[in-house]
Amino acid sequence: MTNELHFYGLLHLEDTENTAENVSPKNFSQQIDIYERNALTFARTLALQGIPYTLLTNRSDLLRSNNKLLNVKEISFKVKVPSGIKFYSAHFKIDVFKYLAEMTNEYSILCDLDVVCINSIPNSLANIVKSKTPICYDISDQAFPAYGQDRIICDLELITDSPSEGRWYGGEFIGGTHSFFNQLYSTALNLMPRYLQNIHNTFHVGDEAIVSPAIELLKKRIYIADGGLIGVITRYWNCSVLHPQKPFAWCKQCFLVHLPADKLLLAEASTWSDNDLANFIAKYQLIWSKKNRLAELKLDDLLLSDFSRWPEVEAKDFIKHCEIKRLTLKSRFKRMIQRLKSYIQVKLR
Repeated sequence: MTNELHFYGLLHLEDTENTAENVSPKNFSQQIDIYERNALTFARTLALQGIPYTLLTNRSDLLRSNNKLLNVKEISFKVKVPSGIKFYSAHFKIDVFKYLAEMTNEYSILCDLDVVCINSIPNSLANIVKSKTPICYDISDQAFPAYGQDRIICDLELITDSPSEGRWYGGEFIGGTHSFFNQLYSTALNLMPRYLQNIHNTFHVGDEAIVSPAIELLKKRIYIADGGLIGVITRYWNCSVLHPQKPFAWCKQCFLVHLPADKLLLAEASTWSDNDLANFIAKYQLIWSKKNRLAELKLDDLLLSDFSRWPEVEAKDFIKHCEIKRLTLKSRFKRMIQRLKSYIQVKLR
C-alpha cells in the first residue's frame, strides 16, 4: 500500500512577501531555514513508516538541505495572487493541485510543512487509499466557536454564489488520486475570481477560503472522507485558542499531528535522532514541560521582585483581585498566589 501513497508539501518562496505565519523569523533567510527544516522533520517521520515525501517549491536554489529523505522538486506556479495578501504563498496550493492531477500512478496527500507523523498507517487510511477515496480535514468544530457559523455560511455563499451548509476545511491535509485533484484544481480555479472579488469581506484570507467552498461543491457529486473524525490527522495548538480543543491524549493516537504554533520546535526536531523522532510525542511533552516550568519560575521571580516595591494598598488589592477574578488561574499560578500571600504577611507586619 505504501508504494501507492506519496506525501507532498509546498514551500513557495518570495522574499518581497510576508509569507511566514505563526512564527516570527528575523529575516527571509531564517524563514527559509525554519520551513525547510519543518519539511525535513515531516519527511523523516514519514520515512520511519516507509512513506515517500516530496517538497514542491518555486526556488530550489534557495534550499540548503542535502538530506536524501527530503526530495525537492521545482515546479511552475501560474496562479495570480495579489501582492501583500495574507497567506500569500499558501494560495499557490492551487498550482499544486494541478501538479498532483498529473500523478496518475499514486495516491497523493498534500500536507502543510508543520506536520509530524507519530504512528503507523491506520487501517482506515489504508482502506481509503486502496479504494481511491478522496480525503480532507473538516475543522468546522474549530472554526464555528471562533468566527460563528452564520458568518462562515455567508462567506462560503459569497464565493460559491450558492446556498452553503457551512462546513470549513483545513488546508493542511488533502488527499486523493489524480482524478480528484483534477476536479479540485478546476473547481478552485473557477472560484478564484469571486474569492478575490470578496477578499476584503470574508473572515479568512488564505487557501482555506478557496479549499472549503471547492470541497463543498465537490461533495455534492462525490464522497470525500474526513480524516479528522477517524484519527488520521488532528490539529493541536500549544497556546490559547478560541475553540474547545481536544485533550492532548487524543493526539497520541492519531497518524498525523499538525502543530501550527510549534514551527521552531519542529525545525529543531530535524536534527533529532531517529529514535527521538519515533518517540516524538514523548519528547515533545518533555520539552514543553521543561519550558513551562522555566517560564513559571521566571514569572514567579519577576512578580516577587516587582511586588517588593509596591505600596501596601496595591499589594492588598492585588491579592484581592487574584482571589476574586482568579485570572483564569491554572495550578501553577495557584502556587504563585500562595507565595505572594506569604510574602505579604511578612512585608506588612
